[in-house]
Parts: sequence; C-alpha cells; structure tokens
Amino acid sequence: MLDLKEMNSQKEFSVVQCFTIQNRGVVVDLNSNTDLSVGKPYNVKVSTPEGKIYNTEAYKEWQLHREPETIEIECFILMNLSSNEVPVGSVVTFI
Repeated sequence: MLDLKEMNSQKEFSVVQCFTIQNRGVVVDLNSNTDLSVGKPYNVKVSTPEGKIYNTEAYKEWQLHREPETIEIECFILMNLSSNEVPVGSVVTFI
C-alpha cells in the first residue's frame, strides 16, 4: 500500500455516483479529487449511510466523458463489493 503522504490532506470523501463494471468491480465517483496515483492499491474504509462498514482496496482510474468536449473525471474501483453495498452518500476513508 502507498503512504498517504502522496495524498492531499483530505482523507474522507463522499460517494456521488456508483456503478458496476462487469469483471472489474464497483466504480465510485467522489465529491473531490485526490493527489493519488492511478492503478495503485489503497486501503479504504467504506461507511454507508445505514451504518455498515466495509474494508477493501481501491484503485484510482480516470473516466472519459464526451459531452461537447472530452472531460477526464477521477474515479475509484472498489474491490469485492457490489454497487448495492455502496449507495450514494457513503463515505470513503483512505486508511
């Protein structure tokens, strides 16, 4: 796992969108960008609005949205979770 010194001072982020990519995992968009590297594993705790807590690994990726112009949006793939387990409003904490 990577040291959090690589990341900005914020360690908790809210999930604003969640969906599944088959054979990859659950993808979450967070409420803010991070300074983390793409493709490296990070330990995270996911806390749902219902009070459930999951510990897993997250990998940063970039999504491309083509609206009138191409926009890159940061996202994270969460391992071993389903999209039903990570509703919008959940909090992802990098540990």
